[in-house]
Amino acid sequence: MKTRRLEMEDVHLGFQLAPIIDVIFVIMLFYMVRAGTLKVEHRLGMTLPGKATVGNAYIPPDEVIIAIDEQGNVALNEEEIAAASDAKLDSLSTLLIQLRENAGLHGGKVLAILQTDPATSYQRVIEVMNALSRAKIVDTTFTVGNEEQ
Repeated sequence: MKTRRLEMEDVHLGFQLAPIIDVIFVIMLFYMVRAGTLKVEHRLGMTLPGKATVGNAYIPPDEVIIAIDEQGNVALNEEEIAAASDAKLDSLSTLLIQLRENAGLHGGKVLAILQTDPATSYQRVIEVMNALSRAKIVDTTFTVGNEEQ
């Protein structure tokens, strides 16, 4: 028996469908397995924004800045209210009472920022705090120096 040696030129393999079908089945298998792991989205119970009720509305506090310079002059929102010689600060107390009452009409409150100079005497700060106490303003923040610096 003679063996014949095949050369590459003599053999024509043609278009092979079996490997292509194998690859398609592997890809199909991948997507079938992947589809089983996807999470199904359920309907979420939520309410969309609508008309707001007045009772739930947030009312920000009215902020006032009370500045005391090193001489003891008192200014309310950059408008001078009392000179250094006014120890009782009746005009400041009156204005603060009016502010608190106006804020109370719409359910708000007054936030006072007490801004002093580093050289301001402690006695003057106490006098301003007494005016805040007479006006029944309890939300007070203290700062030293100018906020713009």
